[in-house]
Amino acid sequence: MKIFGMLLVVCGLLLVSPCLHATDVSAEHGNDMVHVGKAINVGPNEALGDAVCIGCSIHIAGRGNGDLVAVGGNVQVDGTVQGDAVVVGGNLRLGPGAVIHGDASVVGGKILRDPTARIEGEVSSPSVLGNASGLALILLVPFLFMLVVGVVLSVLCVAVLGERRIEIMVQALRRNTGLALLAGLGALAGFVVLNAVFHWAGPLGPLVFIGLSLGMIVLAIVGYAGVSAWVGHGLAPAAGLMGAVVAGAILVGVLQAIPLLGVFAILIFGLLALGGAALSGLGTDAEWLSQRLFSRPATPPASAAGGR
Repeated sequence: MKIFGMLLVVCGLLLVSPCLHATDVSAEHGNDMVHVGKAINVGPNEALGDAVCIGCSIHIAGRGNGDLVAVGGNVQVDGTVQGDAVVVGGNLRLGPGAVIHGDASVVGGKILRDPTARIEGEVSSPSVLGNASGLALILLVPFLFMLVVGVVLSVLCVAVLGERRIEIMVQALRRNTGLALLAGLGALAGFVVLNAVFHWAGPLGPLVFIGLSLGMIVLAIVGYAGVSAWVGHGLAPAAGLMGAVVAGAILVGVLQAIPLLGVFAILIFGLLALGGAALSGLGTDAEWLSQRLFSRPATPPASAAGGR
């Protein structure tokens, strides 16, 4: 995997890092490792495949058979690495006799190596990325990536579901904004409760988790299109639905990128997206959920009541 491809992977990881930075999460698949907030250490007689560390550092004293990626941490190589090494917001250090057979790229840090260490591929550590403008560029890339993904997914939802369903979700959000927030909380709570219940379902547990997760992803994506259209209509009332969706998705993305306040924007818009999609039955009817939860008996005609 070359440096450009590795940086795309890093951008994707940065999109989810706001949700994970405060946790200690790790995953191991075969001989690969992905850690968040927990250092990866490979001893002199040990080996691993690909290694990704978010908010932590990687130390290779043995053998790395894949690529190394560290975001917000350092990479220390005292052994050999067969693939590439990418460090964002940290330093790459090579000890005596260390070898990296692939490329090495450091963004927002330095490459420090012993005279006996070797990097057989290309070395990239632009000095411009070490100043304030370089740091701004690092932060801008994942933001633009997230913004483009949000706009593209919203436009695809309009194309797949049709304008009518999106407008119905807009009506549901406009009429019952508070209820949409509660419905979003309910959807999250239901997801957690159902996963906890089916955790002990044996072989069915993972299947239930996958099914529920896919359902939540679909609900969030479709709801995000509705929220974008709702915000876009308020921003540009004269625009058509597609223009409103694009304008709204851009504004929502910008608000979510604001430091600190963006966390609240992500929470509010996320709950509104889940709630708007749930309230309208994915754009079926603006009162779809209310009609099912608070169904009332049919009111007799006025003529029948007057005839008594």
